[in-house]
Amino acid sequence: DDVLVDGKTRVLSAAEVSAIWGMANDSRLGETAKIALVLVYTGMRLNELLTVRRDDVHLAEGYLIGIGVG
Repeated sequence: DDVLVDGKTRVLSAAEVSAIWGMANDSRLGETAKIALVLVYTGMRLNELLTVRRDDVHLAEGYLIGIGVG
């Protein structure tokens, strides 16, 4: 069953997120899957992620800074 947040936004199921994780090391789909996981776990929109600069990513500390667009 689909879970709708606002009547139109569908939430991914645990099985769907697991399937994306399963593609993370795929030679063809891996990069796309990793981008999708960042979006899933941060709640960012794609255009917000695309505005992130290298200086905004803090891997050792485990966070990134994103600025909302719109």
